[in-house]
Amino acid sequence: MESDRPSAMPRHQRMRDLQLSRRADLWDVERAVRVRSGTQPVEVVGEIALFGDPTTYPTEREIGGLARNGCAVGLGVAPGCSPTTVQFDRLLALARTRDVRVIGRVGLDHSAPPTDWPRQDLLLKRVLGRCLDGRHHRILCLEVSGVQGDVAGEECHYRVLDILRLSRVSKEQRLLLADYASTEAVATAYLRHFPRTYFSVTSRVTGFTADQRKGLRFIATNEDRRLLMGSNGPDYPPAGYPVGAPHLLWATAVAVGQVSREAEDGATGMSHG
Repeated sequence: MESDRPSAMPRHQRMRDLQLSRRADLWDVERAVRVRSGTQPVEVVGEIALFGDPTTYPTEREIGGLARNGCAVGLGVAPGCSPTTVQFDRLLALARTRDVRVIGRVGLDHSAPPTDWPRQDLLLKRVLGRCLDGRHHRILCLEVSGVQGDVAGEECHYRVLDILRLSRVSKEQRLLLADYASTEAVATAYLRHFPRTYFSVTSRVTGFTADQRKGLRFIATNEDRRLLMGSNGPDYPPAGYPVGAPHLLWATAVAVGQVSREAEDGATGMSHG
């Protein structure tokens, strides 16, 4: 019988946080984290596996197996990694296989010491210059973290945009900004230069500042088709749950809806308890 629950394709889940074996699947996760009454669970229908550490890259055969089981595969190099020549060559070889649908996560992490920023710049430029293939139009998944105290990461996002443009990334390239938490100005800049940009948000939206909430409202109001909900694994559990899990994405949707209504509530004087 067809389910009436919304469907989802989560990015990842650390099984050890749920005391499950390494062989556990997404449906084991769903059974391990029970949904409280009065909430709307989400049906898990697939998975996106992102590998950002060169030491954990799967083999081509393993990638094919994941794809045959309905799992989309992405390969990248996280900003904190320093791949060897051999590791980067392996990334290039695997990224050219047909079953790799995403390049990422890649990006910049300016919470690291400024002395590390030039290395991160060079790594991002290297990935963009060597791994993107315009004929395949793979999704580019970006991870951006700002300096200490800059929770919206504006400076870091603008640096990423500069590197994308200097690297001559096509305006038609699809971008996915993972765990987006920046401002309206930053979202507008991405959409102006890369109209096929998508924004993924997690339950962290409940702790957004006023500027971050304004940015989220802008996307939800004007570009709602480009707003995606992400579970972001167990690190960001919804209120009342010990860990986050894919089938709890409804909590993120509720939080986004509450932020989106704030402008209307301010105009009408209404409030939601």
